[in-house]
Amino acid sequence: MQLYTKNSNINHSYINKMKTLSIHKDKTSLASETVGKWWNSKNVFFSLLTEENFSNREVVLVHLILIALIICAAAVEVSLLVSFLSLLAAGGLVAYLNRADYNDNINIKKNIL
Repeated sequence: MQLYTKNSNINHSYINKMKTLSIHKDKTSLASETVGKWWNSKNVFFSLLTEENFSNREVVLVHLILIALIICAAAVEVSLLVSFLSLLAAGGLVAYLNRADYNDNINIKKNIL
């Protein structure tokens, strides 16, 4: 396993596809604009961990889907309504995650065999 540092040689096409977000405090911007930039910026931790490009949007949505499925599994014996609602929430989040046109990690069509 090779650890990457700032001075290591990483494929430049890998780096140039997504840029991390740098926030300048001297510039004033709307909160929704800053959140929108963060939402679509590259998630450095997961991108380096898996050597794929992941945005913060993908990481947050996948974690929310996982939380909803865990709630669904935990609540199935106690309350069928809570379990069903959390399953619907997970399905809605999956649909929202798959809806993006620029999402290369999900919408990629590779010939596996």
